[in-house]
Amino acid sequence: MESVIQSNGKIAGTRISVYEVYYYLVNDWQPKEIAPILQLSMEQIQSAIQYIDEHRAAVVAVDNEIEERNARGKPSRSRGQAGKDKRKNAGLVKGTPSNQISGEERCRGFWQMLMCSAMCRCSSN
Repeated sequence: MESVIQSNGKIAGTRISVYEVYYYLVNDWQPKEIAPILQLSMEQIQSAIQYIDEHRAAVVAVDNEIEERNARGKPSRSRGQAGKDKRKNAGLVKGTPSNQISGEERCRGFWQMLMCSAMCRCSSN
């Protein structure tokens, strides 16, 4: 299964990194919820989870660096603030009450609309 993960942490054939999968996992998302959001197969998700388990210390260290850069307003190449903002604007960040996010915010831009329709959480089209 590990051959699905490249040496740079990217999932083969995608622009998605294991750090993006890790982000969802630590925020209590289930693999079956993550797969449609990141447009990955369950095999790819399971490979990422296996990689994360086998390289936990390194993954956590890189994820901490990413979060620190995001907090300073300097998104990293691995997972930029834009990705986090897309999920938040789409109403997909757990713990964000949907009544606090307007329909315009949830559907701003092409990718947000795709995520909204994938998760069936957006009432405005």
